Amino acid sequence: MIWLRPPAFAWYRQVSARWTIQLDTADIAVSVVDDWQGRGVATALLQALLPLRPVGVTRLDTEIAMDNVPALAMVRRLGKVSATPIVSGAYRVEVALTPGALAAGLRAADSASPGPG
Repeated sequence: MIWLRPPAFAWYRQVSARWTIQLDTADIAVSVVDDWQGRGVATALLQALLPLRPVGVTRLDTEIAMDNVPALAMVRRLGKVSATPIVSGAYRVEVALTPGALAAGLRAADSASPGPG
């Protein structure tokens, strides 16, 4: 079998708020194609990506669609979450990363995933 597109991707970047760079904050995005959702792919991507974030990044800032319950649950396992509704039908989500919760929360989520079937 040849994959023409990957089943998922993730990235992060340091962000600016109101034109001021925040060295402690990163934007994060995770996208998983429909056939691979619910199999722990996003969790695996975060497990690989978050330890590689720049030193000093302790917060995430991103947008999540209001109806994307799995994504909202996933970020809640990373630390204290603040979600503010924005005009586009999404939440602006800020996560204060909790080092112990980060590893434990993602491991718990991974063990609850059914895996590829």
